[in-house]
Amino acid sequence: MIKPTQCGSAICRSATTGSATWQRAQGDLASALSSYKEGVEIREKLAARDPVNTELQRDLSVSYERIGDVQSAQGDLVSALSSCKEGLKIRDKLAKRDPANTVWQRDLSVSYNKIGDVQTAQGDLASALSSYKEGLEIAQKLAVRDPANTEWKTDLVISLSRVAIVLEQQGEPQKNAKPESTTSEHWRSCGR
Repeated sequence: MIKPTQCGSAICRSATTGSATWQRAQGDLASALSSYKEGVEIREKLAARDPVNTELQRDLSVSYERIGDVQSAQGDLVSALSSCKEGLKIRDKLAKRDPANTVWQRDLSVSYNKIGDVQTAQGDLASALSSYKEGLEIAQKLAVRDPANTEWKTDLVISLSRVAIVLEQQGEPQKNAKPESTTSEHWRSCGR
């Protein structure tokens, strides 16, 4: 086991993440989860020692997100939701610290979508819709901010699609939102 005192933060981050990513790609979800958790333990200690280091905070949020992804793939939706929410808490603090930082804003939008995905898998469509709408609001602001940014347009399309799917699953009419036509417009403008 790598201990935070044995290496620099960049080495610790890449060593545990690289192992976990490889294990996950090999289908060894249990080992990947263990490696990601080891990485979180290291990152939490490093972040506690340097709480103003936003890079460490962001890395920690990504680690929680990856843990949530693995837990979701394993069918442990309760733990997946908890992990995703831990990542969201960190990303929310970062986004509030610097609202002009578009990377942090996008990260926050992605977190809301991941939480919505888990809530959808749990059958909690009301909560999923709320999460997706939070992510959609951020994605819309980013897309308006830079209409030429295809990544942000793609994020917007994904958010719109997720909202539309949940509304459809709930049997709700899509009042005034017209996500399908908006989605098509954004895909066309992205050259897709």
